[in-house]
Amino acid sequence: MTQSQTPIEEDLIREKAHELWLERGCPDGTPDEDWYRAEELLREAAPAESPAEPAAARPKKSRSRKR
Repeated sequence: MTQSQTPIEEDLIREKAHELWLERGCPDGTPDEDWYRAEELLREAAPAESPAEPAAARPKKSRSRKR
């Protein structure tokens, strides 16, 4: 992955790939085609990280625990 690419969660890719597969009529034997296309579409839609502010430099969001 290059610096300009944003990591995408596998669940999002899986959901988008399934959507693409359904749109294509559920053909057999082509899961990679839908997976890579989904990854590409999601990466294009995701905001790229700014080189001036890498992910490690951003403050982390606090998560409150449910009790």
